[in-house]
Amino acid sequence: MLGQGTAVTLFLPRTHESPSETPPVEAVEPGGGAILLVEDNPEVAEITVTMLEQAGYRVSQAPNADSALDLLETASFDLC
Repeated sequence: MLGQGTAVTLFLPRTHESPSETPPVEAVEPGGGAILLVEDNPEVAEITVTMLEQAGYRVSQAPNADSALDLLETASFDLC
């Protein structure tokens, strides 16, 4: 509906570790890997897929969460 939006609240667990003790996040090499893009706006999805493919990624696209879950059951992705 026009003028409506989505509110997202994240609840993160507390930790007493300092940032230097936190293990680094593994990154996917630039231009490599498979990405699952979930986007319900066709224009935004098209632009995003084009940009990611130009950067060398293999992109699978899902227009909604149900489609994304179906893809996750049949393929593996480096980034979702």
